[in-house]
Amino acid sequence: MYKRTIAPKLLDYSFRYPVLAVTGPRQSGKTTLCRALFPTLPHVNLESPLERDWALSDPVGFLGRHPKGALLDEVHAAPGLLPAVLEAVCAAGSNRSARYVLVSSRGLPDYPAALAERTAFADLLPFSLAEAYPDAPPPGLWETLWRGFYPAVHAHSAPPAETLSFHVLGPLERDARDLLAVRHPDAFFRFLRLAAGRTARPVNASNLAADVGVTPKTALDWLDLLEACHVIRRLAPWQGRARRRLAKTPKLHFLDTGLACALLGIRSPEDLSTHPLRGALFESFVVAEAWKRLGTGPAAPPLRHYRDSALREIDLVFDRPAAPFLVDAKSAETPSTDWLPALAEAAAAFPAEPPPKLAVVYAADAAGPAPDPRLIPWRQWPAAIPG
Repeated sequence: MYKRTIAPKLLDYSFRYPVLAVTGPRQSGKTTLCRALFPTLPHVNLESPLERDWALSDPVGFLGRHPKGALLDEVHAAPGLLPAVLEAVCAAGSNRSARYVLVSSRGLPDYPAALAERTAFADLLPFSLAEAYPDAPPPGLWETLWRGFYPAVHAHSAPPAETLSFHVLGPLERDARDLLAVRHPDAFFRFLRLAAGRTARPVNASNLAADVGVTPKTALDWLDLLEACHVIRRLAPWQGRARRRLAKTPKLHFLDTGLACALLGIRSPEDLSTHPLRGALFESFVVAEAWKRLGTGPAAPPLRHYRDSALREIDLVFDRPAAPFLVDAKSAETPSTDWLPALAEAAAAFPAEPPPKLAVVYAADAAGPAPDPRLIPWRQWPAAIPG
């Protein structure tokens, strides 16, 4: 099993909270990791019709089978079970060792507030760069981005698009049918492919809706579904103390570049290296690595993007009180000293004290000498992400 950097944090949470909720996209390794970390907890898959029906019809009796706790997999399938979990946790009193591990690939909407007070939340996204290649340097950039970071892709020798079709897109279609009663999957997947073509761009649901032939509300519902299923994430704009007029539209980012490549019909790393969207996919990789490193829960440092009325942009803003960290992503392999003055011009909107820190992540495979230490080759980016 691949080592996951979040594992020590999950174990620490388990000693301090009676409930641990782990969410993330399908096939990101949630169940595999939780079963390895908590081998004494019985594993219950709530997408099994028999288990789900029992949990829905008699939640107290269902949990009574597991008086010492359980790993409740795909708990979103039986949301009525959550009040019974709360009742069981309250009955246990001061015992802070985790008794229930809740796993979900659709998020946890309508989570009871009283249960949330007793729960530690964590997201498990597809592999980070370091997790995907723990024992050797990753291959070239375009092969790395084309393959992506889903564990199933790294576990199988089949082409990434085939593996993702079976293990990610098929379950996503079922989620769309179940959650939103999507009756025309062709339109949904057309929407998904168009969204992949807009990764690293401001979200415009009305334009997406018009291109697919659905209503703007439907487009917004589908974007919400993709975010709930951890396929995309919307990067909010920075709205700090600035004298410039700032954009208020979030940017759309696919969390896995391999999935975006499969949806876009990019068939090889060579095709990706010359594709018009290679820069956008590289930017989404840079942003996704930051989310994987820092987490996405309420306690995670906020990540933003910046864009003003003069179209000055900053791809990624670490909005930290100590000093903002401003990052641009450049898909060129040759570093340029012109990048930093352009970034500094946009950075002038930020408070002068403390001055923001600047960096540009670029697409060089070799870590050769750069004209400035703030220019970071892509393989070194994970180590440069501030903790």
